[in-house]
Amino acid sequence: MKVANLPQKWYGWNDFLRMAGMIHKVTPNNYLEFARSLEASDPDVKAKSEVLIQHLETCYSDMKSVRSDIEDIEFLVPYNIDNSMNVESSLPCFKTTSGLVSISQSVHSKYQYVVWSTVSILPEYAANGTLLTQLNISGTPPEDKVLQHITNLCDVCSRAKCSVKEEVMESIYEYLKTQSNICDNLKQKDVLVVHIPQHRVFVSASQVMENLEDEILPYLYEAPTRYGKYYDVFKRMGMNNQANCDTYAQVLTRIYECNMQQELQLRGDASYDYGTEWNVEVSAVPSETYC
Repeated sequence: MKVANLPQKWYGWNDFLRMAGMIHKVTPNNYLEFARSLEASDPDVKAKSEVLIQHLETCYSDMKSVRSDIEDIEFLVPYNIDNSMNVESSLPCFKTTSGLVSISQSVHSKYQYVVWSTVSILPEYAANGTLLTQLNISGTPPEDKVLQHITNLCDVCSRAKCSVKEEVMESIYEYLKTQSNICDNLKQKDVLVVHIPQHRVFVSASQVMENLEDEILPYLYEAPTRYGKYYDVFKRMGMNNQANCDTYAQVLTRIYECNMQQELQLRGDASYDYGTEWNVEVSAVPSETYC
């Protein structure tokens, strides 16, 4: 038999009904039963979920004995990511099988742009700082989930040239300012993590120079001034101050690889001549494709 709320018109019979055995105090087991009964298909699920959170905040001491159980139950309606950023057109939001999310497996909404595809986002009504502290939930995203999300996002955008908002990338770069391990992993994996807005491309940080006289597209780019305050992040992921001999050697290697390892054709005499211009024939390489 399920528990139901007392209809308001019966409130005058409150004392009598208590004497008759009516439940007037929510026990930990009552709470767990109700939380587990919620379904995403219920049109009133958000209201019910909010009531559960409110009760947990006000009666936390009564629920401490089942805290770990509460944290793992999926009874929260997930946070709706900001549609104005058009992020789901690039990468779908993470969804659980039940359609609801748990406290323990979700992160604070302030991290939405660094994990929306890999982790559940706590709804605002459950992101109360006091409650998270009581539950010993940090609300911060796991490093591996952030790395996976950034890698997936940059991979999709580099292939499909999606119109990701610059504000989204700024949020990601801002987060990376304090995440040296993730930066090291992005560098090691050579993820195309640097967004070049003026060319609408994503490239590896090793292809970006802070100071560059001439760009060699699509192999060498000048650092985008739009993200100037994140140059330290880019450098941590492989960006250099300026191009050197090794840089241009790598460009030639990429050109060679993009031309299916055909022999590079040089214009000019085979012998060295100061008056002869040596140019690499790269006309077969698409101007906006990274190989």
